[in-house]
Amino acid sequence: MNENGNRRGQGRYKLTDTGNGHVWGVCSEADGLFREPRRGTYELFGWAPEGAEVRGRVGSRVWLVPEDRALDAWLLEDAESLGVLGRHPGADGLVLTGLDDYKGPPEGHRAPVRLHDGYRWLGSCREFTRVLPPEHTAPPLVLRGLAPSDRLRQALTTGTRRTLDLGEARLEMRDDRGEPLTDRLLRRPQSARGARPPAERI
Repeated sequence: MNENGNRRGQGRYKLTDTGNGHVWGVCSEADGLFREPRRGTYELFGWAPEGAEVRGRVGSRVWLVPEDRALDAWLLEDAESLGVLGRHPGADGLVLTGLDDYKGPPEGHRAPVRLHDGYRWLGSCREFTRVLPPEHTAPPLVLRGLAPSDRLRQALTTGTRRTLDLGEARLEMRDDRGEPLTDRLLRRPQSARGARPPAERI
């Protein structure tokens, strides 16, 4: 290892204990670190288009504008229509999906909204609702080619729940020159879940 505690070519990621700074290990690859952002899904009941029907890709930036002027509009990026669903005669619901901006819709908002793609009004609805996605278990973080510290190696050998509890840990990331890039806090419960050559799984 070099003076920074990294093996040459294996120090892109360093797992440390946030409490005392102990280095659990270093590695060159990490799987499960970056995930696709979740798309929001919305249903607009009583959808009334203004002009052409909204189908397929709606636009790269679509604004949902609440009828209540006290509320700000919010942005839906990469918006797509999943189709128009009949609810009862004379009333249809448009299903829309996309990436919310940092604000997203107001919590529990169900009042009317209008859609605008930055160029024209697309339509309006009498009631708006967010469709909650099913719960998904996040995939585990896998550190490939991990060179464990003696402490982590001993914990993996012992294999008890207590010894495998890493508590709160920080994964530090470095660029190709070994310079600090960013880090990610891994909150409790963090535990080592065994090792399979050539990977250590936490």
